[in-house]
Amino acid sequence: MTTLIAVKNKETLFLAGDSQTTSGNIKLPLSSQKIQVVSKNILVGGAGGVGNLQQVLKRTLRNIYYEKSFSNTGFDFDIDVDYFVNALASFNFEFPLEYKNFSPFGYLVGGVDKNQQNIIYSVDSDGSLISFEDYYAEGSGRDMALSMLRDKFKEGMTDEETLRMICEIYTSIDGLEIYTNQEIKILALKDGVVHKITEDFSEYFKQDSEKKLEKETEEAKAIPKEKE
Repeated sequence: MTTLIAVKNKETLFLAGDSQTTSGNIKLPLSSQKIQVVSKNILVGGAGGVGNLQQVLKRTLRNIYYEKSFSNTGFDFDIDVDYFVNALASFNFEFPLEYKNFSPFGYLVGGVDKNQQNIIYSVDSDGSLISFEDYYAEGSGRDMALSMLRDKFKEGMTDEETLRMICEIYTSIDGLEIYTNQEIKILALKDGVVHKITEDFSEYFKQDSEKKLEKETEEAKAIPKEKE
């Protein structure tokens, strides 16, 4: 598993995912990338087995490319995000029915629609499809991430404020559950173009960890000592 977070501010849509790899309940010293660029206008992340993620995406894209091969569009095109998420939801529901050992899981999709508006979709393991206005989370740390997003997200946040918020959330989740770590990858959609966030987030995590330690220390001091 992993934790995925999608956040949209006024101009930019961010999709983040950590790289924790596990076998059952054991952390492995490996890194797995769970988010990727599907086309010039779509980002997707999957929470679950990497092999399953790849197979569902391959079949979804193969179907889209097959249809496009009979048109004059060619292969350098913007995939319609609504068409993509509906196809993805369909295949995510059908695969477990076709293959006995295939485990379904959830996706987060960030895309630019026909009106050049950023949009967030959640594709659940049962094939359900829901769009979200500002943010959503998926994966093992979903509930914790959503709780923090509700507290921290504000209208009109800048890109830097949004990135800092995402880092703070991953810092808080790491250590609370084994399927998420702080080694995150972040992709962004801005002005209809995909951007890979290449900033060094180690300083963000260092500051967040120091704040967390200070808060825990202050809380410990505030606990009344029992009288001897």
